[in-house]
Amino acid sequence: MQTPKPETHDENGNSSIGKYLNEHQVSEALGIPVGTLQRWRWQSRKRDEIAGPKFHKFGRLVRYRVADIQAYVESARQSGGSE
Repeated sequence: MQTPKPETHDENGNSSIGKYLNEHQVSEALGIPVGTLQRWRWQSRKRDEIAGPKFHKFGRLVRYRVADIQAYVESARQSGGSE
């Protein structure tokens, strides 16, 4: 008897896991040095506040979900000077 595989797609066939990027890909996409991403992760561990985009650790691997990167970019948006 086989163990059923976990569901990784919704009813529309979209991945429920999402796409993940490594720190070098995020660095290139956002124009932020890898060292800054690493410092933000370290600061997030040392404090109760989140610095930078959310990330995941899989053993020693650090990955960023594309949806979390997009949310971080949107949260960093600033309004213009004139209304």
